[in-house]
Amino acid sequence: MHQIEYTNKPSITTLKAAIKKAVAKGETWMQFIWGENQITIERTPYGWTGYGWIGRNGGQDLADELQRARQNLAEHLQRTAHEQQRGKA
Repeated sequence: MHQIEYTNKPSITTLKAAIKKAVAKGETWMQFIWGENQITIERTPYGWTGYGWIGRNGGQDLADELQRARQNLAEHLQRTAHEQQRGKA
């Protein structure tokens, strides 16, 4: 569980950096709170999902971006491994 409470409205850059840091630590549930506004992002068996809003930043939008980034990384690693195998053959 990873929870951050902000006293000032967090920017999209601040939220993305906090998500990146939490995921790097292996967190699967995170919540960002600013006053009465909050965003919750969690890993489910179907991928990342999010809900809530802080300003114009939506939890599901951030979760979708995180999911895409993770998929792009997995595809890159798979492609690199395949290229290395072809080079050894």
